[in-house]
Amino acid sequence: MDIFASKGPAGVGVAYASFAVLAAFIRHLEASGALIPADVEKILNNALRQIPEDRNAAREDARRLIEGLKR
Repeated sequence: MDIFASKGPAGVGVAYASFAVLAAFIRHLEASGALIPADVEKILNNALRQIPEDRNAAREDARRLIEGLKR
């Protein structure tokens, strides 16, 4: 797969697409009953724990986006 964007920094398009697919996937699984809200909460909390604590813009954005998936 070519992860290099035709415009803008390399990988940004991939990051946007990945986040959109992940959000849609989680919402679909929840709507279909395959995941309950408690499962979604556990998954998102686990994802947040995997982001290193040191502060930089990319990590802050990652935290903000994951928090945005919470209800």
